[in-house]
Amino acid sequence: MSPRISRRQFSRLLSGLLFFSGAASAVGGEALSPGKAGELRKRFEAFQKGTRFWSARFSQSLTVPGLKTPILSEGRIRFRAPDGLRIDFENPAGEWMLANGETLLVQKPGRKLVEKSLLNDPAGKPLQGLISLLRGGEAEEAAWFSAEVSREGDLFRIELVRREGAPSHFPKSIVNLLKAESLEVREVSILLPNGARLSYMFEAVERNRPIAPSFFDASIPR
Repeated sequence: MSPRISRRQFSRLLSGLLFFSGAASAVGGEALSPGKAGELRKRFEAFQKGTRFWSARFSQSLTVPGLKTPILSEGRIRFRAPDGLRIDFENPAGEWMLANGETLLVQKPGRKLVEKSLLNDPAGKPLQGLISLLRGGEAEEAAWFSAEVSREGDLFRIELVRREGAPSHFPKSIVNLLKAESLEVREVSILLPNGARLSYMFEAVERNRPIAPSFFDASIPR
């Protein structure tokens, strides 16, 4: 695998955030009963449906078999309901993705801006999923994963394991850490099919604080 982190890998991780909506069982740690896990899911979905604006800084770590040190990068995600999503990569700098309605724009340093269909291009599907999450929707891929929910201190731990027979390109497992009081996603760790592990930590989360319209207008230089 190339040391450069692909946007497809990033999108797979974003997909991992969605699977929490399918969690329905509970084992391990301070286990939640299936009933309490279901209540947590409903609370989370209701919480997300109240989101008009959302932004967070993320730090990314990619651990690849054969490489001695993780590959690190960082950036910021911004969301504006109902369907505006922007992801800026600050390290490495100059790369961003913007989803608006049915359009996906991808900008890479030194290249022309590329316009794709959010609905029809494979790169758009995970971003649709993230938008669905932030709007309180459910991931259609959830049925392919078993879910284990437990309480660890001030965090809920939701571990999702790929079921036998699931498509091989799906992650082997995903661990989501959710703040118990605020229900904000704190960390996501995803084990990719090739054995690499991609982890994200979210910080400086701002919910329902208005975001300047210019972030969702590709014609305005940032």
